Amino acid sequence: MEPSPPLNENEKLAATLAALELERDRRVQAGSWTRERPRLQALCDREPFEAAQQRALYAYLAEHPDAPKTIAAYDWVLVEVVSPPPVVELPSEQFDRPADMIDVTPWRPPAPAPAPPAAPPAPTPTPAGRPSNVGIPPRVHAKALRQLARFEADEYSPDDAPLRYPRMNRTGY
Repeated sequence: MEPSPPLNENEKLAATLAALELERDRRVQAGSWTRERPRLQALCDREPFEAAQQRALYAYLAEHPDAPKTIAAYDWVLVEVVSPPPVVELPSEQFDRPADMIDVTPWRPPAPAPAPPAAPPAPTPTPAGRPSNVGIPPRVHAKALRQLARFEADEYSPDDAPLRYPRMNRTGY
């Protein structure tokens, strides 16, 4: 048998990739490999998170010896124990005080009495006769009414529009 020529770097990488894909396909077919990461729970009771994770990982590896052996390969739920446990007083305990207890709440002046409700405002008088146009000359007002009537009747033309703002020269003055 004739020895094969030495492989270059690209051929070595291609061969390694092909071997990895074959191994992955074998594990998928065997059912021992999925894309979901196992979720482990670490109970942290007066110890660092890392120690609790190691303890939970070792317990999992005792049941699954072929599982990955790094902490990063798993999703973690970290449970931290609060100590001492919080004190909970029941309502019967909260208001069952001894007779010789002294109230030490600082004195505060009483709140002022609320102001009486204000009287409703007087109604505004309605003007008698035609409404005022607030100083608009009658000729200008009549032109505006004509423009509005033509606009509503779809007879509006650009000549009815107001004058444009005067253009300035190119220097802006």
